[in-house]
Amino acid sequence: MYFTKNDNSQLNEDQIAKISGTDITLNLPSGSSLTSLKPTITYKGKSLSPASGLVRNFTSPVTYTVKDNAGNSAIYTATITA
Repeated sequence: MYFTKNDNSQLNEDQIAKISGTDITLNLPSGSSLTSLKPTITYKGKSLSPASGLVRNFTSPVTYTVKDNAGNSAIYTATITA
């Protein structure tokens, strides 16, 4: 998961989140707004919900579900702070 400055006007530079297991974390610069961020998400699998590129409110953790080709699901939790 990453946030580009082109998609997120409040950012001065692109930001890349860390993934550890099923936890995704990112600490944005102080004062960054978390209410309207547009992430880009790359994944291996059949589907991602919610989809990459949708504007989300990250004031609370956001969960993403990735399904593989066999129908198994993994839930990832994205916690973004400023």
